[in-house]
Amino acid sequence: MAKRKSDIPQVRLSFTISQEDSERLQGIADRLEVSLAWVVRRATTEFLERQGSEPEGALRGVLYSKSTGGGSTQR
Repeated sequence: MAKRKSDIPQVRLSFTISQEDSERLQGIADRLEVSLAWVVRRATTEFLERQGSEPEGALRGVLYSKSTGGGSTQR
């Protein structure tokens, strides 16, 4: 039997994103009539699922190809 969401340990995170990204996420939440938190959780889940099927280092090009001179956005 699948675990209920309430049975899975949860962690609260805090992070900073651009105002533009925040507004875009809120627009998605409004359009779907869900909370911003739901959108972020869903996006995170989809990202992690994709990473399971991506070749090792597939994001490296994205992280290092920013127009800010190629610096990593990882922290």
